[in-house]
Amino acid sequence: MVRLSISSLLSLFVTACFVLAVDNDPSVSNLFQVSTALTETGNCAAYSTKLELFIREAKILARAMKDAADNYQDDIVAQKLLTAYFGIEYDYDTEEIEAGSLEAWDSFRSTTNRLYSFLTTGNYDRPSTDRPWLFCNGNFGNRFPWNAEAKDRAGKRIVLEEDDDEEDEFIPTILDIYEDFENVGFTEPYWVEQHMGYVFLPKSSPGNICNYKVGSSTVAGATVPGNAEITEIYKTGDTVAISSFPDGVILCPKLLTDDTPWRASLDRISYVDPTNPENDDFLLEDVMPESAMMLHELAHLVTAWRLDENGQRDMVGDVTYALVEVLQLAGGGFHTEDGTPVDSFMATMNAQTYAYFAVAYWYSLQEWGGKKRASFFDGSPVLAEWLG
Repeated sequence: MVRLSISSLLSLFVTACFVLAVDNDPSVSNLFQVSTALTETGNCAAYSTKLELFIREAKILARAMKDAADNYQDDIVAQKLLTAYFGIEYDYDTEEIEAGSLEAWDSFRSTTNRLYSFLTTGNYDRPSTDRPWLFCNGNFGNRFPWNAEAKDRAGKRIVLEEDDDEEDEFIPTILDIYEDFENVGFTEPYWVEQHMGYVFLPKSSPGNICNYKVGSSTVAGATVPGNAEITEIYKTGDTVAISSFPDGVILCPKLLTDDTPWRASLDRISYVDPTNPENDDFLLEDVMPESAMMLHELAHLVTAWRLDENGQRDMVGDVTYALVEVLQLAGGGFHTEDGTPVDSFMATMNAQTYAYFAVAYWYSLQEWGGKKRASFFDGSPVLAEWLG
């Protein structure tokens, strides 16, 4: 589990597109504003090598997903994995995606293309012209009550003059400026001092996001959407000038200090012979590299400001994390805790599904020293020839 359900609680403003000119193999600093000074909040200096590996391998995994999307008609493994992990059915008579799966197919392609675009160009739709920020611990900001005096992007208290009378001043609160976030009823403001702006998290969030628990497990990371430019206080009509605030990604020390050898990188993953009975209990979860966690977070990030056809926010969230539940979600057999069934379309709106699918398809593309092509269908290792 690598992300809080933060973003689903926030309001969406206007989407804009900002193109960052970087090369096709960008570094972490090309893509993010990275904290590196020892005195800075979220300092990442100790993890620079690992972060570069995460970005490099996330790009490899995103490329594998893009290859699956581009070549699915010629690759039965891609077809079968799309069904297993996303519930996207392939019509073998027409050699096209089945009509009932087209909405899910479009959603999958949209997220996949956005992931690959960000990892190769730094581009994704967002209101801020700043790169997203990246912190390497959960102490990223200070919590404030909604009735605290609001600050501008320079960190200064906002003071507005009423009717051109310097003696009649209006000092807006955070709620006055950002009331759309409070309307949801579940959020609290946090001031990110290093980047001079507010983000809004669930009221249940601990002071340190990396202490947040999902079930019995603590999270390994979080994605925190920023906010758009604000030019007017809705209730009063007063004019303000608060520039947009960038999105952020937080990676927790538990992920960055994990020294499990087989999780270290894609290069550490070895071939699992599906014909060997000793591998009957082997699952995709047993080969997931740490870099897949970065891909998970980026699936949130690059869709944070995406809009659906009705103009509503269409951000990839967290429906479930466990492999067995991800597969149930794709198959239409997943239910919420109160027993409500969840439509299989939501597999395309679940970040961990992308991480599993990407590793499963990447695995199928490896040559493994001439061994037979294999992948993880329904989470278990199978030979590609068995899928035909």
